[in-house]
Amino acid sequence: KLDVVGSAAISSTLTVTGVTALNGAVNLSLAGTPAVTLGASTTYGVLTASGTNAASIYLNGATRAGYEAKLQFGAAEHQWFNGSLSSQIMTLNTTGLGIGTTSPAAKLHLSGTGATELRITSTTANTNSLLSFYESSLASWGIDAGQANGSFFIKDLFNARTILTLNSNGNLGIGTISPTTLLSVGGAGSTLPASGITFGADASANLYRESSSSIRTDGAFLAAGRI
Repeated sequence: KLDVVGSAAISSTLTVTGVTALNGAVNLSLAGTPAVTLGASTTYGVLTASGTNAASIYLNGATRAGYEAKLQFGAAEHQWFNGSLSSQIMTLNTTGLGIGTTSPAAKLHLSGTGATELRITSTTANTNSLLSFYESSLASWGIDAGQANGSFFIKDLFNARTILTLNSNGNLGIGTISPTTLLSVGGAGSTLPASGITFGADASANLYRESSSSIRTDGAFLAAGRI
């Protein structure tokens, strides 16, 4: 047993065999190379833990069940457990980060019972949130949505253009960011076949705006009923 009242300066190694109880704070000075080593012979940082199994750090915030937490680190996997230690909530291994799964199959793998949600939040009012896809350092595609104008967009980020727009009225726009009907195709003033629609991969079996209040097809138009 070691009782220290007041300050104690130890310039060499202090070895204690048995249980050591600390009823106050333990402060490591920034001077020198402060470290706490648990079950290891070599120190790699301020806190080093080692053991025959995966090294664990158990955190107990109170004596009541449900206030515990545990971090566990192994050679190939790191694990985070929830407050009651009843389930593993996050796993990080060489494959990726798993949330709600102990076996992530991708860089980020979310799993849960019932509806599982991935949420992206902007804390700035009237600002959309963007989920972007890159190839190396080149922007490719993006999904942009939010309350800035109540619309959902699919964007070609490489060419800085919006491909598809779905607004809060349920109107879908292809080639336009301001659809005024359930389906709006082509931008304002467009008069080219490329701004219309085709059928069956046939470039002539098409419909597009020719001029104001006029639509055109480059193929034959057959009507079984009244026009």
